[in-house]
Amino acid sequence: MGALVRRGTAFTQLGVGRSRRVPVELLWSPRDPLAVRLGFPDEHLVWILSRESLFDALAGSGRVGEGDVRFFPDPGTRGLVLELRGVDCTAAFQVERGVLAAFLAVTVAQESLDPCVALDAWLVGGAG
Repeated sequence: MGALVRRGTAFTQLGVGRSRRVPVELLWSPRDPLAVRLGFPDEHLVWILSRESLFDALAGSGRVGEGDVRFFPDPGTRGLVLELRGVDCTAAFQVERGVLAAFLAVTVAQESLDPCVALDAWLVGGAG
């Protein structure tokens, strides 16, 4: 089975008239391969993101996601904007495509170490 993938980085929190770098941690586990945890260590907060939506956000040029987690292109930087919606607030972060792509590439490499993953993909894909 593949190993846990953990990457510390920083996103730029966007705000009216200001922005600031915020430390974050991306975490992927082969025990929950469809999810990526986005942690904000300074705030002791964790958001669960769909790994598929991260791939879609990197591949596409439009909005991705519904509900509490959304991505859309950042026209000023060619990066992405991640929007997290809570009950009473919304936070937006600028995300560098390269950081996200590198993290996801490592998760794919770790996932391919597990022969059961390949079998599951084959069975779900309707091989035959």
